[in-house]
Amino acid sequence: MSSLSSELPDRSSRSGTDAEISRDQVFDVLSNHRRICTIRYLKETDEELVSLRDVVDYVAKTEHPEAEGQVEYNDRKSVYTALRQTHLPKLDELGIIEFDKSRGVMQLTDRANHVQMYLEYVPENDIPWHAHYLGVTALSGVLVATTFFDLYPLAVGWQTVSIVCFLMLAVSALAHAYYQHGSRLADTDFVPVED
Repeated sequence: MSSLSSELPDRSSRSGTDAEISRDQVFDVLSNHRRICTIRYLKETDEELVSLRDVVDYVAKTEHPEAEGQVEYNDRKSVYTALRQTHLPKLDELGIIEFDKSRGVMQLTDRANHVQMYLEYVPENDIPWHAHYLGVTALSGVLVATTFFDLYPLAVGWQTVSIVCFLMLAVSALAHAYYQHGSRLADTDFVPVED
């Protein structure tokens, strides 16, 4: 990509780029596989400026892993059209990337780090982790209060309270770490970025 100049024009003066991206906007961005692939490719490539052609090739390969070599023309064209007309302008409008449509080049902005925080996946029948931790806190509070006021049958010794609270927190933290690790987008979901 050495033929590309090293910088896009500064567009930090655009309206809305300084404001935080709302949670709904982030989830809207991450609701599309092509936008996720674009962000991932831009994060992993060593190039500061990336051509639209490279992003199209990458996204097309993720959608058609069965293609041994080059993805078919119609499939590439579909990806190209969707990226150029819809997905890249949306990412650019939110300030996640800077996309120069006339030159067909783009670069990631610092705002992409904010978007990545939301990639934690909560399964449909699962409860969010913040609700789980609120429940653990409430249960610990009940245990402490019943022991402090010596209320039967939950009143136990302070050593038992300490051990139970520690175990609840430790098991919750281990489960959270396990599920969060498993919910990350796996490398097998994407084509490796080639230099």
